[in-house]
Amino acid sequence: MAAVLLFDIKPVYHFEDIDVLDLRVCYNGEWFVNEQVSKKAINKILTHPQVPNTIKDDIKHIMQKKQRICFYDVFMLACSEQSPYAQSINMVNKSAGI
Repeated sequence: MAAVLLFDIKPVYHFEDIDVLDLRVCYNGEWFVNEQVSKKAINKILTHPQVPNTIKDDIKHIMQKKQRICFYDVFMLACSEQSPYAQSINMVNKSAGI
């Protein structure tokens, strides 16, 4: 077993080969999948004037189904590449200089 530890293992990875989700999981672990968003944070999101109503509606829908919402749910709704809202939010942020 000790001999195995002497090997210098350096797999070759290219950044473009790693999916964004894989990178987040490697860096952060999966805490965000189960970490519940506080009711105070949810209320702030739901009352914030710059959060699109479609995202607010989706958050309410998740809350009805699961009785809670996790950071991962919010991320997937608003920021992930799969999100239908990510493109429009990025455009709003760019126009606002954020």
